Amino acid sequence: ILTNKDTIIPEELEKEINKYFGSLDNFKKEFINMALELKGSGWTFLVLDNNNKLRIINLPNQDSPYFYGFIPLIGIDMWEHAYYLQYKNDRNAYIENFWNKANFTNAEKLYNQIAR
Repeated sequence: ILTNKDTIIPEELEKEINKYFGSLDNFKKEFINMALELKGSGWTFLVLDNNNKLRIINLPNQDSPYFYGFIPLIGIDMWEHAYYLQYKNDRNAYIENFWNKANFTNAEKLYNQIAR
């Protein structure tokens, strides 16, 4: 259940997510799977690539999407320090809670500024 108005995915961004990932559910599954695949420290991002297409990427350590020409729209910190105190080794619970905190309103604003 989404608890914050910014965690609700705005209609325009949801259309773009559906275009690239098939559905919002598929996007969430792909994002979660990518985050769980990340070994060691790093981040998982929804980015806008050089062709204005949405992609999900993993980056190690403190690497930034900007290094690769991507614009980050949403990111989750997968470093152990981000989740260990509250979630211990339960990365799944940490990622699930991410959906209650992610700011998709801001993501849509960024997307519209760059892709339009």
